[in-house]
Amino acid sequence: LGDEEAGAEGRVIVQRSAGVASQSVVSLRPGDMFVHQFGLPRRLCPASCLRYSLIFQVKDSILACLTNTTPWYEALAETGDADAQFFLALQLAGVGAGASGCDAGGSRAPSLLESSAAAGHPDAQEQLGAWYLNGLHGLAKDDFAAVGWLHKAALQGHLVAQRRLAELLLQGRGATRNTAEAVRWLREASAQGDAEAAYLVTTAYTC
Repeated sequence: LGDEEAGAEGRVIVQRSAGVASQSVVSLRPGDMFVHQFGLPRRLCPASCLRYSLIFQVKDSILACLTNTTPWYEALAETGDADAQFFLALQLAGVGAGASGCDAGGSRAPSLLESSAAAGHPDAQEQLGAWYLNGLHGLAKDDFAAVGWLHKAALQGHLVAQRRLAELLLQGRGATRNTAEAVRWLREASAQGDAEAAYLVTTAYTC
C-alpha cells in the first residue's frame, strides 16, 4: 500500500520456485494493494518511506475460523494438489503459522507430506528430509531417506536443502563422506544468499 500524499513507492519481490533465480519484482505505486496466496515466498522492499502492514487472513466460513482449520486444503489434497498436501501436512503436524495440530499424533501428516514431495514439491521434499533426519511426526530416523529427499530439493534450487545436504555429506550421514560435493552444495546455497552456507564453505576442509 502506498501513501498517495507522501508519494511513497516500493516493490514486492516474489519467488515462483525453490531457487532465487526465479525471483521477480512487482512494483507498488501509491494506493496499490498486494494480495497473494499465503504460501507465496515474498518480501517487501519500501523505497523511501515507513512501512505499515495490515494483514488479513481470509477463510471460507465462520466454522473454519472457530476451529482453526482449512477445509479447502482437505478438498484439494484429495485431488492430488501438491501445494494443498504440503500445507495441510504442516497444519496437522502443528508446524508453522496457522498450525492446528488437530490430527492426533500427526498420523496423516507424513503421508500427505510424502505425496507432495513425490509430486516434486521442493518445500515438501526439504521438510520430509528434515523429518526423517530427526525422526519427527511418527517417522523413524533415517539418514539415508533424509539425504535422498534433501538431494531432490537441492536439485531444484532449495537453498536450505542445499545447506542441510552439504552438512550431512560433511558428516558422512546417510551417504559416504564427500567434502568436495558438500562444498559444491554450500557454494550453490551461498550464491543464493545463505550466509550460514557461505561460512561453512570456509570451514569445510577443517571439519
